[in-house]
Amino acid sequence: MTESVELFCTVITGFEKVAAKEIAQKLPARNVEWSRGNVRFFIDLNLISLTLKLRSVDNLYAVFYENQIEGLQNMSKMEAIVEIQKQISFCNWKLAVEAWQTMNGNKLSGGSKRKSLFIVFIIFRVTCKRCGEKSMHQFTSMDAASKFGAQINNVFGWKCSVKEFDMEVVLRIDRDQ
Repeated sequence: MTESVELFCTVITGFEKVAAKEIAQKLPARNVEWSRGNVRFFIDLNLISLTLKLRSVDNLYAVFYENQIEGLQNMSKMEAIVEIQKQISFCNWKLAVEAWQTMNGNKLSGGSKRKSLFIVFIIFRVTCKRCGEKSMHQFTSMDAASKFGAQINNVFGWKCSVKEFDMEVVLRIDRDQ
């Protein structure tokens, strides 16, 4: 059975229903749901390149981990950052790399074919997007992104570059979770 991946698409606010309809019509997508500014759905991993034909979506992200960390607003800056960094061990990095490789024609730098997760050398960047009142946290988006990226570098040895990157890891912090 083919592994499936959840995709998160950003769309122009007001076009969510249009995007959801396009996804349902053009793709063998499952569980298509929309909310303000985005559409989420599941698709077989080997079919994600079909999403490049979508016209109504702005950005497309593979969701390889989602969790709620309760009480971020009550933690000190260091406590919150450490708690965020701990989440790296729960992420499905295998799925993330496979989705990235599939979207890039199964090729890595230098034209090599699929490789094991631990010998893949990806240049990445981390972007932190926070929703809600920014003053509720003791840390900034830049603090969270830089420390999360440093931990990815420590674990996998991947290089980080904010301008020339292969993969973007988006750290979404929604209010106090």
